[in-house]
Amino acid sequence: MTKQPDSPSYHALTADALRACGYNDLLRDVSPTSYIDVHAALTAARKANTETAHGTAFGFLDDIMSMMLTPETPAEPFKPEIEWGDRRTAIPGDFRDYMELLATLSDGAEHRLLRARSADLIWMLDRKRGVRYAIQAIDAYRQLPAQPATWIEGERSNWMRALQLAAGLGKAGAAHIAEMEAALLHAFDEAQDNGEHRNAPHWFSDALYRNNLAKPQARQLADKLATMGRNRSAAGDLPGARGSYERAGRWYNKAADSNNAVEMTVAMAESWAGEAQQRLQGPTPSSAVAASGYEKAIQFLRSVPAKARTARNIAHRIDVLRQAMNAAGEQAIGEMHIITTKGPDVRAHVAEVRQAVKGKTAVDALLHLTAIYHGPAIAEHRASAAQRAQESPISALFSTTLMSPDGRVIAARPGASVDDTGDMQEAALLASMVDYFAQTTMPRVAFLVLHALDEVRFEHALTLDDFVALARNSPLVPPERAYLFGKGLYAGYSLDFTTALHILVPQIEHLVRFHLQNAGEHTATFIDGISDEMGLSSLIGREKMVPVFGEDHTFEVRALFCDRHGPNLRNLLAHGLLSDGACQSNASVYAWFFALRTVFAGFWNGHRPALEENNPERNGPPKDDVEKTAP
Repeated sequence: MTKQPDSPSYHALTADALRACGYNDLLRDVSPTSYIDVHAALTAARKANTETAHGTAFGFLDDIMSMMLTPETPAEPFKPEIEWGDRRTAIPGDFRDYMELLATLSDGAEHRLLRARSADLIWMLDRKRGVRYAIQAIDAYRQLPAQPATWIEGERSNWMRALQLAAGLGKAGAAHIAEMEAALLHAFDEAQDNGEHRNAPHWFSDALYRNNLAKPQARQLADKLATMGRNRSAAGDLPGARGSYERAGRWYNKAADSNNAVEMTVAMAESWAGEAQQRLQGPTPSSAVAASGYEKAIQFLRSVPAKARTARNIAHRIDVLRQAMNAAGEQAIGEMHIITTKGPDVRAHVAEVRQAVKGKTAVDALLHLTAIYHGPAIAEHRASAAQRAQESPISALFSTTLMSPDGRVIAARPGASVDDTGDMQEAALLASMVDYFAQTTMPRVAFLVLHALDEVRFEHALTLDDFVALARNSPLVPPERAYLFGKGLYAGYSLDFTTALHILVPQIEHLVRFHLQNAGEHTATFIDGISDEMGLSSLIGREKMVPVFGEDHTFEVRALFCDRHGPNLRNLLAHGLLSDGACQSNASVYAWFFALRTVFAGFWNGHRPALEENNPERNGPPKDDVEKTAP
């Protein structure tokens, strides 16, 4: 379904009227780096001039600047600020009939963000008007130098968009790319591993790497990043060291230095092992987190090429780490419920949920978002299902047939035999539990998640990089899957639950398989010498599923992904049976929330001591006081 714009027509607006509204005076003192401030100023002017001749002009400007710049998706660099139902705010296509108005702005706007946006839209929508608009947009986007303080305030997105535009110009953009490459290299050289912006070397190296720049300087970048990693490791900042080692390894590979690239892989493994040891001995010891850390270390050592293993005694080191992981795992039973703050009851008013995430840092906002609902308590669901059967004994005796939207019978719930104690047959009991969870709990949680997410999106312009970093630093995420998890989480954050579902569901299945394999569970079938991996429906029935993931999480995975009485997302997705509407359903929102909660739990528990040391006010109630909300 095509979503309709929630904006008026501007065909009656003229260039003279646009100039006459005084937008340059309005924006003259507005931050040159903040899209939010520009948008807010224009929104206020629009409301203040509703009854005046300038109202339409400010409305046009406000709609232009309402779009979100997302260079992470080059094919769709501008996304609507808000989408609801079949409505949305402005997108580039809405301005196709207003080229003259955009040209007036691109030539006359003093504020560089408005000038960049207008010129960029002209180049996107009508390239026949000439390459000068692309160059005008490039110059406006990179008008401010690449510096740490402004980079994290939005200049990263501006520079990334400028590089995209320049690359699309071919030879005409080569000089601009060279200038930006030199500027980013200078910014990298000047950036220091200290102070508020100590990760600035990471930011600038990422910008160069992702745009395939600075290949002649690859070793120079790698050496500085490797030194940063060693210094951070020596100072006890193991998560920070990993970020440096990972980037150094990429640059060593670009420099064709495989030996040093392997050294960075080994260093990352040892940082995970060191952090695991810290978590066994620190102020908030956690065997579960330690076991995950050892597991991550083993993952990285396994990725070392066979020819490089002997000289580094990798096989022996893996054996040692496996023993440590098993020992920690034996002590970790009961630690799977990772609850660190009191979330609002899912029955609470929307205002309470929005308030829970409002006015917080990005990390704290995500923490409180994931605390909206901690997952089902299977014991409570089982008791509730049994009680419903007792209260309606006649209806419980009859079987129920479940049909798909196209009329096919896809499941049958058996009737329950109710004895003197009110017990139900296990099959009927489980079907009732899944059905209630899918029909009652999921919609409630999804409803509140969307409201809380709306508040988070309003206050924080999180990027794909943020979610990839979140996944990379979560011990629960399998190796080589951080980018996919991050991309899926970012898609959901951007309200594209169709993309989120298609990325995250297979990755969640792999996560389950990976952790079962590491627990010694067999996850493949062997028939006639052919090995086939089991699907998620089979994996949740394996002997070690409950010991590894816990009874509650096992039920949640079953109910959400692979039970016919629930959304059955994994199986319907695998067979192409999900419609557009189903991909944007409550179940899809819940699936994204489940993935975010899982990834964030690993990240938060692994980094909680450092985060709370930096901000003691973040601390939630003691674990014994945490209340688990229930639908």
